[in-house]
Amino acid sequence: MQKKIKNVNHYYLRYEENKELRKIETYIKNGVSEYTLSLKNKVSILKLHELFDGYHERKIGLEEFLGISSGNFEDYFDKAIKLFENYFIARNQKESLDEAIKKIRKLKNREGYNFLEALRRDKLEKQLNKILWYVIPRKKDIRYIFMEVKKSSESIYYFTHIDNFKHLYEFLNLEMPKEEVMHNDLINIEFVRLKKVLKDKRVKIETLDSEHEKLQKNLAEYYSIAEFYYYA
Repeated sequence: MQKKIKNVNHYYLRYEENKELRKIETYIKNGVSEYTLSLKNKVSILKLHELFDGYHERKIGLEEFLGISSGNFEDYFDKAIKLFENYFIARNQKESLDEAIKKIRKLKNREGYNFLEALRRDKLEKQLNKILWYVIPRKKDIRYIFMEVKKSSESIYYFTHIDNFKHLYEFLNLEMPKEEVMHNDLINIEFVRLKKVLKDKRVKIETLDSEHEKLQKNLAEYYSIAEFYYYA
């Protein structure tokens, strides 16, 4: 019975995960333009600032670091690039850094661009945390080892919830039955109900896995970017 109800839960989790993956994808796409900093740009710049902050004898604010505040300051930005270029090369992030440098220099010539708002760590980290939660890594990271997961074939979100049916029953607006009273007919009814609830939301249960595969493929590279931001 456990295996069969897990199969029902699988489709519910696919629905929820796809929904969140689409939101992440939209956030990333909205940042890709000539006049905005992309998620990759933000990670590169904030990582460079973090490294320089750790190196310098005093804390350097972001505006001062980028050279956008009033007054005469040293060119901390160029100094940081020279100091930590090899750090980015060693972690396969040099291309992202070069793109971010080019974008920063272009945006500095654009009047009124709000760098502090664009580079808010809290907003960026909210998206990066979602990526680490919902996106499947290309290789197993340390969190999977702690969870004793043998293969990173699913997201942390999926592995955390696949054996917990509480949210599934809440979604179906049903009282969760005790394990001893679960039987084939009951599970079949729940599967039919899930299918109907999803249909009412204009979601075909048959397409959830293929959509999930496509979304994961589109977002796969961003897991390593989130890892670089937090763990490098």
